[in-house]
Amino acid sequence: MLRFAYFEKYSYRIFSGCREPRKKYTRAIHNLWREGNVVMSPHKTVEIPDSTLAQHVWANLDRWPQRTALVCGITCRQYTYEQAYQMSRNFAANLRKKFRLRDDDTVALVLPNLPEYPIALLGASEAGCVVTTVNPMYTAHEVQHSFKISNPKLVVTTADNFNVVKKAMEMNKSNAPIITIKQSNESPPRGAASFRGVGKRQQRGQEYSQRSQEDFGRLLFLGTDSKARPHHFEHLHRVVCGAAPLPLADLTKLFEKANRELNFAQGYGMTETSPLATLMFFGSKNYASAGPALPNVELKIIDSELRALGPNEAERRPDLASLRGCSSITVPVQRVRPLANLLMDKTGELLIRGPNVMKGYKNNPESNREAFVDGRWLKTGDLATINEDGEVTITDRLKELIKVKGFQVAPAELEAVLKEYPEILDAAVVGVKDDVFGEIPKAFVVSRNNKILDSNKILDFVAKKVAPYKRIKEIVYIDRIPKSPSGKILRSAILTGEEISGRFLAAVTEEKVLAVNNVRLDRGMCTHFYTSISV
Repeated sequence: MLRFAYFEKYSYRIFSGCREPRKKYTRAIHNLWREGNVVMSPHKTVEIPDSTLAQHVWANLDRWPQRTALVCGITCRQYTYEQAYQMSRNFAANLRKKFRLRDDDTVALVLPNLPEYPIALLGASEAGCVVTTVNPMYTAHEVQHSFKISNPKLVVTTADNFNVVKKAMEMNKSNAPIITIKQSNESPPRGAASFRGVGKRQQRGQEYSQRSQEDFGRLLFLGTDSKARPHHFEHLHRVVCGAAPLPLADLTKLFEKANRELNFAQGYGMTETSPLATLMFFGSKNYASAGPALPNVELKIIDSELRALGPNEAERRPDLASLRGCSSITVPVQRVRPLANLLMDKTGELLIRGPNVMKGYKNNPESNREAFVDGRWLKTGDLATINEDGEVTITDRLKELIKVKGFQVAPAELEAVLKEYPEILDAAVVGVKDDVFGEIPKAFVVSRNNKILDSNKILDFVAKKVAPYKRIKEIVYIDRIPKSPSGKILRSAILTGEEISGRFLAAVTEEKVLAVNNVRLDRGMCTHFYTSISV
């Protein structure tokens, strides 16, 4: 919420009431493509304030000190700008004086979306600290991994999450202080400090209820729930979609429920871009596009050879059929489509450059080398196209991340957990489409000595170690995991092999056995695909 504050200052002026999007461009459309196939923003360059985040947010405090700044959508608990400012200042002062934090010390926020979140974030920033945010749905195992990387000197969380945070810190052998935001008037957990005591202005007598994961699917819910009626949408004028592309079918359902066509726009961004990079104009009917670059942002599309693609270029796919008989090949990361479709239609990896792009990952030079091209262009890991008007459409993910209701799930993390199971020799996890969640993690497992395993035990084992949205929904037993000569898992090969053959050893879900076929994934099983891969 807070990270959008600066952009919101300009968004109404740029996008509101725009029935014909191109009239609001400040650069001629045909001039957006520059030398080197760099795509500029159509918006006028804005001046970046020479100030800290906290200074910029509170710059006009004297103009509206008594106006409401923060409201809890569940309890209606709220703070004025003056109250929020004073709490953040007190919090910053106590971080320095009481907890003796210093410049560049890390403060971890393990918090859901609640009014105290930006207060804590701004206060820590004003104290000169580095803020790391941790998903409150994480298990102790996941929080411990995050803490191991960030090494926080202080943690802010809720009373509900205190035990998880405490266990994670014990696993890391850390005794950093924990500050909790109370849900009601109960005393803070033993060993924790109260956020109200540190911030001084916490309001009393209000209960806080954590949002459930289903809130992230609110838009899909509104479009499909049988109880939703047009009058529920009468005060809804604009809808902005992020986290994952919204299918046109789901958007159509929403319009039908509202009994009118809402002003809809998709945007694209990442945590690494603070967090927005593109946004479509309100009034545009190109609902599939994530829009042009924001002010001061530049874009580029590159192919697998790092060649910048123009608006009318395409990258040729390798013809797998022509490679039969080869000892090994490296299959492209993106999902293999029919061999007849050899052109990517100017699709490539999206690169971003601008003042909103992060400086880098803390204490991780190897990841920084992999994340940037020429030291300045951020590799997003997403496949996209950019049309002649500079509008971006995300087509797929070059990264192997799985998106479950907008949450990012790293297959490697789940694979590591699966391999902790004593009777699993090897494992691979891929994302498969799901009507409700968008994607769900699906595991492909190789058992030791071809032993038949209890899938429910495996699912329970993983569920205890990961957040609910990361839980594996389906297990498929196979003979071996297809890998490249360098040892990289060929996830596309797994998916395509399943789609072509349908002959996996067994497919088991949480509910029932789907199929059992005594067929091994030997070389030559799918002659037009697997014979081209060294496994």
